[in-house]
Amino acid sequence: MEESVALGRNRVPGLEASPRAAVASPRILSWRAIPLVAIPVAALLVAVQVQGVLLDYVHVMSGALWTGIDIFMGLVIGPIMARMPPPARAQFVQNLVPTMLFLMPTLASVTITAGIYLAVSVGIFNLHYLAIQVAGLIVVVLLIQGLGIF
Repeated sequence: MEESVALGRNRVPGLEASPRAAVASPRILSWRAIPLVAIPVAALLVAVQVQGVLLDYVHVMSGALWTGIDIFMGLVIGPIMARMPPPARAQFVQNLVPTMLFLMPTLASVTITAGIYLAVSVGIFNLHYLAIQVAGLIVVVLLIQGLGIF
């Protein structure tokens, strides 16, 4: 007989009820993530060559996706996961993380790179501005901190 775990009013078949249930080793690379990485990067490469409105569109859309997915995860998925039993939560995270590990940094990188190209093309990206220097310093400090150097 197949075990199941209660999820709200529903039961999730095939999920073991024991909190110590063995969780399969996580996949680091999800093949579903490859198009999610390739499409924004390809759009950025085309937009940089064409310039104009397409670069603006890529910057705004990738930024909207980056921010929207982040807010959706926090405001919608977070509370839902809080009500899930631990085995179901572990299963959900195990399936979500491999895709998100590739999607979110790609969207962030495309947004920032397209924004820098836009600022250069408009003429407002000047390294002599104090705001640009401070932003660059903050990026360097956070990068060093993120890499665990200090």
